[in-house]
Amino acid sequence: MTGDLQRSIGTAQFFTLSFGCIIGVGWVVALPAWLTQAGPGGASLAFVGGGLAMMLVGLCYAELATALPVTGGEIAYAYELYGPATSFATGWFLALSSIATTAFEAISLGWIAGAIVPGVEGPALYTVAGEPVRLGSLAIGIGGTAILTWLNYRGAGAASRLQDLLTWGLLATSVCFIIVGLTGGSVEHLQPLFAGTSDRPLWRGVLTVMATAPFWYAGFDVIPQMMGERAHDASLRAAGAMILLSIAIAGIFYVLVILSISMTMPWRELVTLPMPAAEGFRRAFDSELLSRVVLMAAVLGLVTTWNSVFMFASRVLFTLGRARLLAP
Repeated sequence: MTGDLQRSIGTAQFFTLSFGCIIGVGWVVALPAWLTQAGPGGASLAFVGGGLAMMLVGLCYAELATALPVTGGEIAYAYELYGPATSFATGWFLALSSIATTAFEAISLGWIAGAIVPGVEGPALYTVAGEPVRLGSLAIGIGGTAILTWLNYRGAGAASRLQDLLTWGLLATSVCFIIVGLTGGSVEHLQPLFAGTSDRPLWRGVLTVMATAPFWYAGFDVIPQMMGERAHDASLRAAGAMILLSIAIAGIFYVLVILSISMTMPWRELVTLPMPAAEGFRRAFDSELLSRVVLMAAVLGLVTTWNSVFMFASRVLFTLGRARLLAP
């Protein structure tokens, strides 16, 4: 199933593809819900537990990816184990979910760009389900889609190099605001560590957040999809290990983000703010720059996810065609 695909993805690029796909923009949007449901301590505990559980899933993927190092991931595994009918169904579920995600990321980019540069959304052109579709946001989404289409048309090498740049940028900007939050914030703002009431025990909030872990850790399966494009000098074992490493680093990222942002101000007050991940730094440190750094990390996370899912979706369709489950 590798045929004409380039063999250009190195070991470190498997990490950036996976980690960049896991860490999108969701942490900016969902942070208030995590804190409200479980508190900073409970949410952190939930992500540790969820990460450990996902490591078991990741280990299974790593075993399969190294045993069948071909393009297609789950489609190839289902084909090998259960035959073409199951592989066809698996491929279509993957195609529909990944293609829908690329559209979601295009829309989200316009939304978060408006948060960074107010007014960039432009005038409303029309409405969908009561929501205005604006010229600037539409142009940003279409423009980003065109760029990613061109990069993927050129091959995995170009898209992977972009992923490297964006992912290391995401890590660098995240380290900046995490350090400021942990060193300049107050541990007292984390109290109470767990959210609970007399009729809602503490453990319920932890399990509520932990139950969503498969969603927040999703994205490492881009590595099995791209294994057929592994560079000749990249170790097969190391490429598989990047699945586990990316899940572990993502878990550390989530915990540090939760704690650092919650330390900027009392978290019960923080969750009432609009976009608290950025607003907390603005108010606590009277710094517009720190707020922009958080939003820039969110933008980078969004684009790394978008780029990875774009590669994922195109390889799903490619594999279905190569296996004659779609028109070649």
